[in-house]
Amino acid sequence: MSTSVDPHRVAESHPSTLRPVPQPRPEVASRARTDRLRRFRVGLFLTDFVMVAVALASAQFFRFGAEAAQVAGSEIRYASLTLALAVGWSIALLLRGAYRPDVLGHGSKEFVITITATVQLFALVALLSYALRYQLARGYVLVALPLGILLLMLSHWLWRRRLVRLRRDGELSVRVLAVGDSLHIAQLIEATDREPGAGFRVEGICSDESPGDGQVHGRPVVGRELQAATVAIEGGYDLVAWAGSRSGPEALKRLGWALEGTRTGLVVLPGLIDIAGPRLSATPVSGLPLLYVERPTFSGPKLVAKVAMDYLLTIPMLLLLLPVWALTAVAIWVDDRGPLFYRQERIGQNGRPFRIWKFRSMRVGADSEELDLREGEHDGSGLLFKDRDDPRVTRVGRLLRRFSIDETPQLINVLRGDMSLVGPRPPLPHEVAGYENDVRRRLLVRPGATGLWQINGRSDLSWQESVRLDLYYVENWSVLGDLVILGRTVGAVVQGRGAY
Repeated sequence: MSTSVDPHRVAESHPSTLRPVPQPRPEVASRARTDRLRRFRVGLFLTDFVMVAVALASAQFFRFGAEAAQVAGSEIRYASLTLALAVGWSIALLLRGAYRPDVLGHGSKEFVITITATVQLFALVALLSYALRYQLARGYVLVALPLGILLLMLSHWLWRRRLVRLRRDGELSVRVLAVGDSLHIAQLIEATDREPGAGFRVEGICSDESPGDGQVHGRPVVGRELQAATVAIEGGYDLVAWAGSRSGPEALKRLGWALEGTRTGLVVLPGLIDIAGPRLSATPVSGLPLLYVERPTFSGPKLVAKVAMDYLLTIPMLLLLLPVWALTAVAIWVDDRGPLFYRQERIGQNGRPFRIWKFRSMRVGADSEELDLREGEHDGSGLLFKDRDDPRVTRVGRLLRRFSIDETPQLINVLRGDMSLVGPRPPLPHEVAGYENDVRRRLLVRPGATGLWQINGRSDLSWQESVRLDLYYVENWSVLGDLVILGRTVGAVVQGRGAY
């Protein structure tokens, strides 16, 4: 059975996430996607080369100016060293896998590889310098290393934004054939639809289960499990996703053999939900791959590093915000002569209550009006009350909320130890009282001034989606992940999506 998939039919079943795009024959589309991806990778590689060359040249100019300096203890000129290091740096990134298709645009692994390759290169240079008794100028290294990392992060971040757009538009998305039982396939479809920028589009299903309408979660069943290889090859699918099956591991092994030498790849869903890649490690035992899942960390050196980062970043942020706070205070007082700050009880780590600091963005006495608004026709969701056109918000308050200025006094809570810079949304007492057991895991870490909820839609999120993001953070948080969230918060604030 080799029924082809109509991309327009698939797109109509999920219009909010999948955009119908005109497509040629599957095999032609697959080759075109491969060519576009190759050009993308070459463009990123060349950009990285320019970035490291700029970093090294800047370091040379900073240390020596226009002088034609030589490396102490050798006849090597720094101009030659700069060129050699730029080439070596680019090769190190390539060899470490910074441009692999499965790495680009997926999680933090791309950035971790970039930093690791850079540090390893400079460590090798240091060892060679010691062995050959060359003396590299410390100023050269101290400028080149951090500046190079910064410019590489910028390069990959800019190219990732382009990659996400191309994937959302279908130009670099991967056509996926899902194989297995309907429950796991539905979970796969929900996950890929939720993040179209990841570039996976489930367009067909091979399953021995036969739904009445011939579809699973809006996607057509185009064959049975044993027909998966034939359907994938004849249908021009880029990837087969094995999503659990009663056929057993032998069927998976035969499927892998059948796909050998074709353009179609194979991935296996482990049946784990909302667990970040760094927490997983594979160990083979008698040919059986076992996935170890690292326990979530709530103490130890990792937590110490997070707390240290909170203080190191919060203090300079407070100093930079002082002029903004002064202008905000004047605007609030001129608007209605009311109090400048709004303090409200929230629930922190391990259920400990604290009072959160905010600039007042609503009229005085707004809390007493909330019950009436809840009873009206407003768009609250679950335990979380939200109203896009809340009449209690003042004129100045609407502007403060648009740019999240009203939230910035929470830095005081960070310094007091009530909150962290990054974490789950700080809940209200009545919300916590209605928590189910699973949701209470949000209280295992300090709440954050920003978090995954902030950069993924804020008030536009449903209660269920907000909880899912918070629990994902609790299970998978890391210091590097916090830095990424802080960086993306700047973009979220500028865009203002969900700020009301």
